[in-house]
Amino acid sequence: MSLPKSAYDLSIAQLDRQENYLRSLRAQASAFVALSGLISTLFANLTSNEFQNLMDAGGGIEEFPISLVVVSLTFLGSVGFAMAAMMLWQDCNFDLSPRFMKYRALEEVLEDEIYWEMALLAEDSFDKNENTLLRTQNLLYLSAVLGVMQIIPWMLFIWQSSVAG
Repeated sequence: MSLPKSAYDLSIAQLDRQENYLRSLRAQASAFVALSGLISTLFANLTSNEFQNLMDAGGGIEEFPISLVVVSLTFLGSVGFAMAAMMLWQDCNFDLSPRFMKYRALEEVLEDEIYWEMALLAEDSFDKNENTLLRTQNLLYLSAVLGVMQIIPWMLFIWQSSVAG
């Protein structure tokens, strides 16, 4: 096997690994949405009586606990960051164009030169994809942190309800 063909094969394998990693990150994003929803559902069920008492009291918006506002913001932020992470795949390119190879061959470019060109195109895609993968990881980190952070305001709401009740 020639060196240009080896470089081409290596670059294709790298793009395949990146694509698999991005699939994994998207699956994690789905899991973070589910986790955030599970935490919210669990605490909403635990505090349903306190929340109902709050609504029955008939107080205005000024009596609405700030902890529930923070819960809403952390939940929405967690889901929003996870959804944004799922959408970033559109910025990635994992494929090379066989048509490009065909046209270069019709121009009577040597096969080894075509392999070099394709390997370099794949390397450019790899570098751009790495930036997208890093952004995706950061969004997932924020999603996870906000999803777990909602426990704190839920606990504060439970504490406030027990002190007031």
